Amino acid sequence: MSLTRTLMSCSVVAVFHAAPVLADENTILNLELGAGNKSWSYAEVQLVTPLVESENSVLNFGANLMTHLEDENSQSNEKSVGLIYRQKLTQGSDEFWGVNASFSDYVTWDGNKRQTPHLGAEFYKQKYSFVANYMFQDKTEHTSPTLYRPHSYYGNILAAQEYFSGGWEVLGRYHFNDRFRFGLGYYDRFGDEQKTAVLQHTSYAGIDMNFSTNHQLKNHYLLQQGFFTEMDYQVGNANWSLQLKDDKHNGFLAMARYTYRFGGGGNSKPTNLLERAYRGPVYKADPDDFGIIAGMIAAAVADAVVEGAVSIGAVEAGSLEAAAVSSAASNVVQGAVSAASIAVVGVPL
Repeated sequence: MSLTRTLMSCSVVAVFHAAPVLADENTILNLELGAGNKSWSYAEVQLVTPLVESENSVLNFGANLMTHLEDENSQSNEKSVGLIYRQKLTQGSDEFWGVNASFSDYVTWDGNKRQTPHLGAEFYKQKYSFVANYMFQDKTEHTSPTLYRPHSYYGNILAAQEYFSGGWEVLGRYHFNDRFRFGLGYYDRFGDEQKTAVLQHTSYAGIDMNFSTNHQLKNHYLLQQGFFTEMDYQVGNANWSLQLKDDKHNGFLAMARYTYRFGGGGNSKPTNLLERAYRGPVYKADPDDFGIIAGMIAAAVADAVVEGAVSIGAVEAGSLEAAAVSSAASNVVQGAVSAASIAVVGVPL
């Protein structure tokens, strides 16, 4: 999916669906673009509109529509809806606390679905703020009938299964002024398990054989655990932000975002930081960060094929036939060929 096509689609959707509600001056619509150092760049439309409002509190409806931009992520998108409650700390104050709940329907890079509820909390003062998010785990597991090459983000591995973690994160921010904030946070994912796969082998290098091999699978995470920093700077209705992570599994990760806000005071009357937060979307983590690939390196599969072929007497150890089987197995797994030669017949817990 090209960048131009994605932006046109998001803009059309945004304008068409938001036009009736933007007549309310307290309804806002954000168009956000994000670019990361390891794929997962995205475009997102965010809508927030009040359902019930009083002088000191508001119950908002929120909706998000996100799509990733890279060709490798062309199937990946997210739709979410939720409720956002915010209560001012004192009458007439801009400071507030809030809670929120949402439900997300996510389609992964390979077309698998993840559906999960989220809970969040907020606390905003003039000079600092705290936000926290908790995402329940979708325990759906997607086991492939054959080994396959996963998204390049996971590295040079063969995958047997994709499943999902749950997670939580907290972020504290200091407000230097109405335009600039800097924060430090921590995140953790849970629900990962030790998986094993049973692979069925039938024929290599023209030699018929029928045996299975057992493999310990290694988990490969989109995100696992770590600290992060986040800073953002507001210029009129535009916001520039940068998030830097030190992930336990993936090392250094960066995500830069540009967000433009429509409504919520109009272009002629930009609001202060607390008013923007009171009317705006809740804090959200990276759009896609809960996938786990259970896989193995290709060399381990090829070695197991030769050992299995020798154990059933199909070839002799060290023979030319064994070398041919090793070469054929390497060719199959290096290409991740969807062939009957390597079938995933089970990924037991």
